[in-house]
Amino acid sequence: LCAAAGVLVALYARGGAPFHTARRTAVSNYQQIVRAEYAFHVEHTCFPAGVVGPDGRFGLSWRVALLPHLGERALYDQFRLDEPWDSPANRPLVDRMPAVFASPKAPPGHTFVRRTQGPGGFIRYTPAQPVAGAKPGQVWAAQSVGSLRGGPFGVRNTIPNGTSNTVLFVEAGEPVPWTKPDELPVPALPAAAARLPPLGGVFPDGFHAAFCDGTVVFFGRDLSATELFIMFDPSGWARDSSGGSLMNTKSLSRTATDGLPDLGK
Repeated sequence: LCAAAGVLVALYARGGAPFHTARRTAVSNYQQIVRAEYAFHVEHTCFPAGVVGPDGRFGLSWRVALLPHLGERALYDQFRLDEPWDSPANRPLVDRMPAVFASPKAPPGHTFVRRTQGPGGFIRYTPAQPVAGAKPGQVWAAQSVGSLRGGPFGVRNTIPNGTSNTVLFVEAGEPVPWTKPDELPVPALPAAAARLPPLGGVFPDGFHAAFCDGTVVFFGRDLSATELFIMFDPSGWARDSSGGSLMNTKSLSRTATDGLPDLGK
């Protein structure tokens, strides 16, 4: 076991970054992102899905929408929110990615921190689907917690799956430019042929996921597809239709994020 652990460390290390130090740094970064997500939710009564571009689809990532809550207001103000991520004005800002999205395994300006998207994901719109009623430059809602009087979804909680069971963002298997609205496609709970996107491109033995209750969890690579579908689907439909649950799901570590406001969860 000790020899195997040494191999994992060697596989991970890049530029001298020790395995366990990198994992602690990742958790700290994800907690900062969670705090920004909660601060955004307090202000807008929702978690962000992305920024609508000129064609009605998302042109900038939800990560850009969090910048004012990450202490990056000056960077946020440099974006032309009504233009896509790769416009002449916005493309140079890829190189100015905040450190909380970085990983030793990702190229500069790229991140493994991604949401799930699609019928079974946290963002219910598909990449090709225009956002009905939205204007270019508008930050659009993903999911909301608690009773939202006057909020974008009216008075209802859009995470009936439960905040402790629903993934807010996850370490993907592949990095993307941090400003690009390129998330992980997740279908509704499938027939046998459906596939999930790859996860865990940062660490060799598993992946981190931040949940909507603010907990950052590290999972091994032995989760079933049903468990992942349940975690990814905020509506609870995957849980109910599969008859599954997360009661026996094992994690390798679990870290709470302190000081979060009450969202009514």
